[in-house]
Amino acid sequence: MPTEVRQIIFTSEELYDAVRVFRLRRRAPLPAAPLDRLALVADPEIRALVVFVADSSGQRPPPVEVGSDELATALILYCIDNKIPIPVAATKHIQMFGGSIGLVIHKNAQSTAQPHHVP
Repeated sequence: MPTEVRQIIFTSEELYDAVRVFRLRRRAPLPAAPLDRLALVADPEIRALVVFVADSSGQRPPPVEVGSDELATALILYCIDNKIPIPVAATKHIQMFGGSIGLVIHKNAQSTAQPHHVP
């Protein structure tokens, strides 16, 4: 049976928005400071480090580290919220694509096929 593999690659802005919204839903919001940068690390697990801009007094909120499970969940919810179709019955994981993160979706036709009855 054939297997379908899709890759949805996200910009840094989309990734930050996905994490921000996911954290709000979990009642663990990110600091209310402007984003300085989003650093992606893969050693070997993929994670993101969210770094914020210092305020006028020079105080900078501590960076927030986001692990691979949280990133994957945030990106799946981002797809749902933005009406990007992803199959429910498929395996999903994140992967680095250069300096970006992508959601990789594997859908095996055999596992999602309905039984066919011949009369």
